[in-house]
Amino acid sequence: MKKYKFLSIALTVFMTAAAHADDLFKNTAFGIELIKPANWEYVSHAEILDSEKNTRLADKDLKKRMIQISRAPLVAMVSHQAADKSDATFKIQVLPLGDLKDKDLRIFLRQLSEKMKQSYKDFVLIQQPANSILSGLKSVDMIGSFSFQTEDGRSFPVLSHMWLVPRGDLFFMIAASADKSDEKAIQIELPKIISSIKITP
Repeated sequence: MKKYKFLSIALTVFMTAAAHADDLFKNTAFGIELIKPANWEYVSHAEILDSEKNTRLADKDLKKRMIQISRAPLVAMVSHQAADKSDATFKIQVLPLGDLKDKDLRIFLRQLSEKMKQSYKDFVLIQQPANSILSGLKSVDMIGSFSFQTEDGRSFPVLSHMWLVPRGDLFFMIAASADKSDEKAIQIELPKIISSIKITP
């Protein structure tokens, strides 16, 4: 009996360790890792494109361009919510700095916020683009809120936080968003993801 009990404990430990391993995202090519909350799910680029196609924007041409230039993220994940709430999302893209190298990236974020204002009538910049630190590296970030609308007419109030982390000739664009009423995602889960990020200098 004791033998079987020990085997059961060993299997439980193994399965728990495996689950934790699944929650660790690590990309050695770009030197970055983070921990996914256990109840979140990874999503594919195709799923992201489907979501963007279902987004209603005032500027139809802008929406078309966004879909055309959308790059596959390095990692993307989601926490599915009830039908009356927007899903909480987290995404990292790796992009070339190009002409932005050695430039003040806060200016780029300000320009991006102006585009957001054109796309979402109720867009509000809660935190102006500011210098910050992420994973020990210099970065810039901003926080905004807006109503995310779907093509079927539903509307969801969303809080969005974006970081740009330059390193060498590229930068990490990190975006996190959640329904304004989703306190668990905003106060606990998304901050945990951010604090778990480790980027090789």
